[in-house]
Amino acid sequence: AIEAASARLCHARDHAARELEAVLTGLVSLRIQLGLFALAGESEPVRERLVELEARVAALAELSSIELAQVHA
Repeated sequence: AIEAASARLCHARDHAARELEAVLTGLVSLRIQLGLFALAGESEPVRERLVELEARVAALAELSSIELAQVHA
């Protein structure tokens, strides 16, 4: 039982780390886009990308909470 919980925790941590890395990579890309769009005067594509990243962060937080609850159960 402890080994199974430990394996689930490791899996959850690995998944969360990969998702967090993807979000951070997206934020770096967004920073570059912000600079370029600010120069061009266009902001709508940046807003759309930001909404997408916010949704990914929210999903990651929810998934992490669920996985942590399962490990503690």
